[in-house]
Amino acid sequence: MLTLLVVLATQSVTDTIAGTVTGPGGQPLAGAIVRATSSLSGLSRWRTSDAAGRFTIYFPGRAQYHLTPYYFGLVRARGSVQLWAREDRRAASMRLELAGFANPIDTILNAHGLLGLTGDQVIRLREIAAATDAFTLPVLERVRIVLTPSQWTRLSTERLPGVAIRTQAGSVSRAPPSPAPSQAPSQRPVSLPPRPPVRLYTGVSTVYETNLDHRPSGLASYGVLFGVGGDYYGRWRRTTLEVQYASVFRRYTGTDVWNTPGHKASVAVSRRVARGWAVGADAGVQLNGSAEDRVLRNEYSAEANLEYRLSSRSRVQLYGEYMLKRYPDPQISRNAADPRMGLKYRQVLGASGTWGIGGRYNYNQADSSRYTYSGWTATTDITLPVGAVGRISTTLRYNVRQYSSRLIDVGGTQVLRRDVDRVATIAWQRGIARVWDVVASYRYEFYESNDSTRTFRDHLFAVTLTRYW
Repeated sequence: MLTLLVVLATQSVTDTIAGTVTGPGGQPLAGAIVRATSSLSGLSRWRTSDAAGRFTIYFPGRAQYHLTPYYFGLVRARGSVQLWAREDRRAASMRLELAGFANPIDTILNAHGLLGLTGDQVIRLREIAAATDAFTLPVLERVRIVLTPSQWTRLSTERLPGVAIRTQAGSVSRAPPSPAPSQAPSQRPVSLPPRPPVRLYTGVSTVYETNLDHRPSGLASYGVLFGVGGDYYGRWRRTTLEVQYASVFRRYTGTDVWNTPGHKASVAVSRRVARGWAVGADAGVQLNGSAEDRVLRNEYSAEANLEYRLSSRSRVQLYGEYMLKRYPDPQISRNAADPRMGLKYRQVLGASGTWGIGGRYNYNQADSSRYTYSGWTATTDITLPVGAVGRISTTLRYNVRQYSSRLIDVGGTQVLRRDVDRVATIAWQRGIARVWDVVASYRYEFYESNDSTRTFRDHLFAVTLTRYW
């Protein structure tokens, strides 16, 4: 009752509490959640610091105020002012330093159910984790951009399972509510057992393709594809393991050739062996399909790679791959061994965007010399965020194939066949209601050859809806 009388008596007076929050190195810290607690009434109010690290809290009453900053992965540095009096005309200044705990992104992924992460958010967080060895402020900033404001508030102010972090001096267990009242976090620490980073999903796609059989005449077809799959991602100190499986069931109009189930599985392991250096190995199998050529065949591949991290935001990778191609028609000797060697470079853009470029040489040695060729491929891709839960990505691929003994007639002269394949894709992806993803995409291909019977163009439009379980 006494507290209530004090509050009512001071409602007509408003204090303005302003200040700044800085991070490691004294730089302004955006996204810090500041709580001001009245020493007289015990009531609290919260604000989030802007891009310049500034915050302003309007508090009814006359009192001293206890200021507590929150930022996932950071803790209060020594020497900061704990109490800020109304009569003090100086701006409140608080500084946070790195907490120094291991694998913060793994902590978030283990609590994906508690935080309500979407499938797209999980993928983007894994990309951030795979792109760095050290967890610096820029890395935490990228994490903050991926999460929604309510998820970031809950992550920063509650004690999630598996977090080993120093407690801020003078802080209390009470946590501020998230910006959305319907998603207000609990006021007590959460203690749920860690969940394994396993995802299961189902999806359906509707597609329209103007040249399904990739011939000069072209077969326009509508299709419906149903997919199921799952993946596992584990990280232990310097080693990461990722296992994926997906299957698809296809139905197209105008042909029965593609109406057969396809399956794809892969295992990838990577280990940091020295500062900036990592080695990895991949193995995969794809049945009734091909990611590059869009033909029905079985592929079995093994890859070894060496990666060097130029900085916390860029890396370069050298890899070698050996692929076996097996075709369903035994009458045509197209089965081949296709060794490859390539180089990739990837750069982080802004908070959560990426850009990559790469080149590859391969030699397709088939059972018949008619299908033996050498070639090289250049690729580039860019992914940029669109809003809090969306992103847009585009890829370009330029591939050249030079056949070693396949002669064709060009203007009365026998020359070796040479093909050039150009492919461009663009896709927009958005998370919906935490467990849904919708993707709208377009793919254009122009396959040109000095053999006119092999030249074609193709347009593919697709919309995919995925449900994560």
